[in-house]
Amino acid sequence: MNELATVFRLIMSTSGLLVVLALILTLRRRSREGRRLTGVLVGWWGLAGAAAVGVTHLLAGPIPQLVPVGLGLGLVVVGVGLATPAVRTAFDALEDGDWRLFMGARAVIGSLILGSAATGLFPTRFALEAGLGDLAVGGVALMLPTSLANGPRAPRLALFALGVADFLNVMRQIPTTVVPWLAESGSPGTSLVLPWVLVPALIALNAHGLRRALKASTARIEVDAATAPPMG
Repeated sequence: MNELATVFRLIMSTSGLLVVLALILTLRRRSREGRRLTGVLVGWWGLAGAAAVGVTHLLAGPIPQLVPVGLGLGLVVVGVGLATPAVRTAFDALEDGDWRLFMGARAVIGSLILGSAATGLFPTRFALEAGLGDLAVGGVALMLPTSLANGPRAPRLALFALGVADFLNVMRQIPTTVVPWLAESGSPGTSLVLPWVLVPALIALNAHGLRRALKASTARIEVDAATAPPMG
């Protein structure tokens, strides 16, 4: 593994852990539910992060078959969070600047994915789709003129739906493209912090953003129905 690839792996590990830590601290600062969840979030992401760093930098991984395992566990946690009222309330307390910060972080991660491909850590096709997708979603989030927290529902629906669709494409390609490529090429791959820690955290953010936008749409439909003049 060349020196530049080692640097990119370290940058990915560091940036991924910092983004997730910042998200946990922001949730803690914004609401009582966020403060209550701090221990659980730190415990889970800390365990996942320690495992990812250990395999990546101490065992010189990733072991190809392990890549989707941590991602799958992370997605289970995301699903549980979507069904947990305290977690939903914590994400609902995020402000416009918070949403822009963490959605915008995807643009940075996208650029790192593209750079990682140039050093042989990702298959080119996957890196182009995932990296450019992250750049697009992050860029749109930063440029939207309306609030991402409680602005008009249509722009929020479009943004978060685009973000979720991009992640679905990434998750499809990890077992079908990335894992076989790692096994065949012998590449050490990027840091496991990306699929085990950062991707689940950003999927959670996008999923809760989409949930909020859909909730606003449903509420609007109910209001319109309630205020509509009686028929006949």
